[in-house]
Amino acid sequence: MTASRADSVPSVERALTVLELLTQSKKGFSISEVSRHLALPKSSIHLILTTLERRGYLRRNSQTRKYHFGLKLVSLSRTAIESLELREEAKPFLEALMRKTELTVHMAILERNEAVIIEKIQPLGMIQLATWIGRRMDVNCTGVGQSADRVS
Repeated sequence: MTASRADSVPSVERALTVLELLTQSKKGFSISEVSRHLALPKSSIHLILTTLERRGYLRRNSQTRKYHFGLKLVSLSRTAIESLELREEAKPFLEALMRKTELTVHMAILERNEAVIIEKIQPLGMIQLATWIGRRMDVNCTGVGQSADRVS
């Protein structure tokens, strides 16, 4: 875990670190695995995980006893993306580009060396690309990242 700043709340820092860890596996993590990865006591991890589960941010598979993201996070992320006014302002231009090229058009924001897709416009009948709004990609591996490189 990274060092906390003097003006942060340690319990919130730990809970967010747990959420960030869960992004690393689609299979989920058990209490022991989270404890081991973050070098934190199982008792602390148990409280964090059960609190996040009770609030709907996580769900626990009763058979594997592993924790996964809950649907409440989907609602939060959707609201965060929809609140970006830039999406609505750019949408007519993205649609025009899609019509002109007949290709899928992505709009992304750069965040910590990653491109985060905030809009996707694709023509009907085309092969669907395995991308989605909210997907994070390394800027060096995407057309979005390459185009940003040319602009800067």
